[in-house]
Amino acid sequence: MENGPTSTTSGSNGAAAAVARQREPVQPSAEPEDRVAELRRRYLEGNYKVDAVQLSARIVDKHLDR
Repeated sequence: MENGPTSTTSGSNGAAAAVARQREPVQPSAEPEDRVAELRRRYLEGNYKVDAVQLSARIVDKHLDR
């Protein structure tokens, strides 16, 4: 697999894994630029964690328009 999970040419630096580990939600009222800056700061500090079960449930719900 040329661009698989272990490939260095995929352009991924672990951002997907960080999203999957996020636990502290960003305030929805934040401006988009502020939200991106806050998420970037937390990712670089190693504090950006997402619950994979909650993330996948939100993706499914959004896809099914629930």
